[in-house]
Amino acid sequence: MATGFFNGDFGALMTALSTNGKNDILSTPSVVTLDNKEASFNVGQDVPVLSGSQTTTGDNVFNTVERKTVGTKLKILPQINDGDMIHMKIEQEVSSVDASSTEDSSLGPHL
Repeated sequence: MATGFFNGDFGALMTALSTNGKNDILSTPSVVTLDNKEASFNVGQDVPVLSGSQTTTGDNVFNTVERKTVGTKLKILPQINDGDMIHMKIEQEVSSVDASSTEDSSLGPHL
């Protein structure tokens, strides 16, 4: 993750980065928060994921499925310092499902 100072238009910075091929814009949501108040959002979906499988004594297979949220998760914590400088702690996670890793597609994808 890069840090630094930027005293201009964030949209112009993103446009400049995209013309250099330095980023991939996945979505453009917005979020509003206050000083020292964490904000978060998820852009994704809940999917069933096979979490376990057990064979009983009668050779019956018992599968355990959990629901997981996949997509883009973003957490932002802004802190306004002296001189109206804004320090932002940003945590991001991008996840997806891997349907090719399942032995039986009816059981759901793997993360």
